[in-house]
Amino acid sequence: PPLPEVTSLITDNVLLCSGSGSPTYTVTLPTAVGNTGRSFYVHNLTNSNSITVKTAGGTIESQNNIVAGNVGFTIAGRGNSGGQLVWVSDGTNWWLLGSH
Repeated sequence: PPLPEVTSLITDNVLLCSGSGSPTYTVTLPTAVGNTGRSFYVHNLTNSNSITVKTAGGTIESQNNIVAGNVGFTIAGRGNSGGQLVWVSDGTNWWLLGSH
């Protein structure tokens, strides 16, 4: 969605962030609690804008980091080696599975 702040629905699967006019985007994933196996692809289509991914419940975890859900995880623009990240719920927290 070409908006600076997006709250995704549990029925969403792919979130495409594009457009201009805002230096950053904020995407809020639904709570991870009770959504085991649910996945989201968040794709930064811009060249320079960054995206911060937050969650309405739980934390955001990757292989090396645990980030409070209200702090978020940042995806750089494509021109800064950013791109797409895949998030999956373990029923408690969102896990960053990888980037594409």
